[in-house]
Amino acid sequence: MRRRWPVLILFLIALCGVWFWSLGALPRETALQAVVAETEGAVNVRNAGGTEEAARVGLALEEGATVVTGPDGKATLDWFGEGETRLGPSSEMTVRTARQSDEEPLEIRLRLVSGRAWTRVMRLLEIDADLSVETNDVVATIRGTSFDVETAPGMATTIWVADSVVEAAGATVAGPADGLFIPEGSMAEFDSGRLATTTRPLSDADRGTAWFRNNRDADERFRQAALPLMKAMLAADRMPTDGTRQTLTEWSERMRVRFASGERRERLANRYFLRHLMAIRQAAEDGKSGLAYREFARMDGEMKARLETDVSERDMRAMVRTAQRMFWDVQPASPAYRIKQQVEEWSMHAAHEPADRLYARLMTIDSRLDEAARALDEEKPEAASQVLVLARQGLANVDRERRAAKELTSDHAERLRKVWKALSVRADGLDARLKRVSEPSAPVPPPPAEEESETAEPTSTTPIVPVIPTSTAPTPEPSPQEPNPPAKPVSMTVTPGVQTIGFYERVTYRAIVVYNDGGTRDVTKSARFTMSPTGYGALFDNVFSATELQGAITVIASYEEAGASIQAQASLTIVNRNE
Repeated sequence: MRRRWPVLILFLIALCGVWFWSLGALPRETALQAVVAETEGAVNVRNAGGTEEAARVGLALEEGATVVTGPDGKATLDWFGEGETRLGPSSEMTVRTARQSDEEPLEIRLRLVSGRAWTRVMRLLEIDADLSVETNDVVATIRGTSFDVETAPGMATTIWVADSVVEAAGATVAGPADGLFIPEGSMAEFDSGRLATTTRPLSDADRGTAWFRNNRDADERFRQAALPLMKAMLAADRMPTDGTRQTLTEWSERMRVRFASGERRERLANRYFLRHLMAIRQAAEDGKSGLAYREFARMDGEMKARLETDVSERDMRAMVRTAQRMFWDVQPASPAYRIKQQVEEWSMHAAHEPADRLYARLMTIDSRLDEAARALDEEKPEAASQVLVLARQGLANVDRERRAAKELTSDHAERLRKVWKALSVRADGLDARLKRVSEPSAPVPPPPAEEESETAEPTSTTPIVPVIPTSTAPTPEPSPQEPNPPAKPVSMTVTPGVQTIGFYERVTYRAIVVYNDGGTRDVTKSARFTMSPTGYGALFDNVFSATELQGAITVIASYEEAGASIQAQASLTIVNRNE
């Protein structure tokens, strides 16, 4: 029995070692491809060499391949996990270009020969990334959107835009230098030899078709599937954010990184970093915002230190893009929103070239426009208005710096100009939508008065609820009492009184009144908030949103009650946290 003890101890040690090593395990990385993701009915793929085969889930789409759907056929094509195209029945589409790697950005060029194709893609976070759909009449180019194209030989091409903006330029005829920018919620038709010059809003009939509704549902599934997929790729669900298990997991990760070599070591370290970031987002959304913010502060310092070292710019930018993807659906009301804003700052610091930095700022502005659109969808016009002010200020700043930049290549200068214009068009569309929502409805005139008649039937369909007395006894008159004098406000406090924030961060103020009888009351909704000087951000009601301008301001709250007017103020400083 004694001889067995050493063996048992060694076995337990080995078992503990295996368990410790497994804490840092990550799923194997797989290279994403352009593939057939779903099929329904008759769907065939004709390869560039002329061979043809029935489409199947997982079939790789090579450049030059053509996907053909039958009268009962549908197909979904996946573009490296960053977007997808859904083909309707009797459609034919050729994949002209489908590329993405660590060395080159996403580039998808499609030609729709006939039929209908709905494309949904994530925001393209690299300036050289591209996705376009071409027909005989137009080339539709996007930077991150959801849109639909329908065409047939000898017939007009129609483009519907559900999200963001599409630029449509002539494929065979000369047109304006910028083509036509079609904002979300609009459509345009293009005939052979003639380019459309105007757009029109999508009608209820457009939105009510089964094709439109089914694809919007598919867009939402695409959006919701993105985060779980990243969690699975990083095994983020197994990453604790506190306690002994977290410490042991971090030790296991360090051991694995130490034993790795070359590029694999750097890639492994980056994946662990993203794994921790995903766990922090989950902690914030689970109500552990304090813990999440503390952990993120540590990671933020680590990221800034890594950006200052001589690491691979390519790898760092790829990691930051993935980090942005983790937070692309986070809205301002989420406790993870503060983290999202800082992650967006990383993208600007990871870019070494002026064109890349300006483009990163434009993509941050596009994220704000997404938030404004979502706020309007949720019938929150005040929130949408605040975000739109920030976006407008950001567009003005980028435009000024873009025009002044001398280091830009002609190609990058043109790309930045077009993206800036597309975002400006999108902001205009959201402004118009906000105005429609904010305008009060016209009052309904009262019905014409009718002569009273003893025999007339009531015209109202509202039931008349009788008042049922609870007692037949007369109600006694209350005994007279000396009324208490009303309390009067004597002072007011604005919180937070002193605050420092970074670019694009927000502060929500409260106004508390103190009365002469010692009581207090929150009068935030009734108080009027102003700021001095102006120009450092937007102040809507009691919420201040900073722009990209450093300085100190004073926020003033004014309140009137019972003939008394009182004021209180708070100090606010806006800083660049990345300096």
